[in-house]
Amino acid sequence: MHPVISPPIGFRHELDTALFTLERIDDLLRRAPAANRHVRTADEGKERTQSPEDVTLEAPLADELARRPLHVYLEDLPDWAPEYGAARDHVLDAAGVDRSQKLYNQTCNIRVFTPEAPVSLHADGETQVNCGVGGRTIWHFGPPGLLEEEEHEALLRGGQFLRWRDYEPTHSFDLHPGDACAAPPRWVHWLEASRARAGGQLRDRLLDGRRDPGAEGVRGQLAAAEDPRRAATAAARRP
Repeated sequence: MHPVISPPIGFRHELDTALFTLERIDDLLRRAPAANRHVRTADEGKERTQSPEDVTLEAPLADELARRPLHVYLEDLPDWAPEYGAARDHVLDAAGVDRSQKLYNQTCNIRVFTPEAPVSLHADGETQVNCGVGGRTIWHFGPPGLLEEEEHEALLRGGQFLRWRDYEPTHSFDLHPGDACAAPPRWVHWLEASRARAGGQLRDRLLDGRRDPGAEGVRGQLAAAEDPRRAATAAARRP
C-alpha cells in the first residue's frame, strides 16, 4: 500500500495488551529517561483554553488516575525499551505501510488519559495510526478544509490545538482492544476516553523522502485512556 492514506480508515491489529497494563506503564515511568516521560494535567473540554501543567506522581499510576485528570505519555519507546519495537512494526504492517521504503524520524509513544477527560480539538502535521489496546477511545475526524490558512501554517510551528468549531465528523472510530484507525495529515479531530473498558494507542512518526519532515510525515505513539485499575486505549500513526 502507498504510505499516504486518504480518507481516514479503520482496520484491526493484534497487539499484546499485556504491554499496556498500568503496572507495566508504572515500570516504564521508572525506566524512562527524564526527557522521554511526561505527566501533565488533562484537557477540560473540546477546546484547550489553558496549557497543561506538569505534575509529579506521588502514588501508583492507577491511584493517581482515580483521583485527578491526567495525561501521561512516554516517548520513543524502542530507543530505551526495545521490547516495543516489534509492537511498532506490527502496527505499521497492519496499517498497510510499505516498510521497504525509507522511513525517517520514527517515534513510538505510550499515552495514558484519565477516563472521561477529552483530548481537545487539534490537527497534526503527520499521518496517524491509532490502535485500541484496552479501554475505549472515540476519535472524531473532520477534513483539512475546516482549518483556516493561518492554522495550516501554525501546524509547522507547534500550533496543533485549535479554537472549537461546530462540525459534523466525516469519520468517527470507536476503538476497543483490537480496533485501529489511521488518518492523513491535517485532519481536524478530538477524542473522548471512556471508563467502559481499558485500552491504549500506538503512533509512529515516519517521513519518506518526498515529504517535508515538518509537515507530511508520520508520527508513531502508543497511547492509553485509563480505567483507574487498567490501561485504557492505544493509537498509532503512519505515513
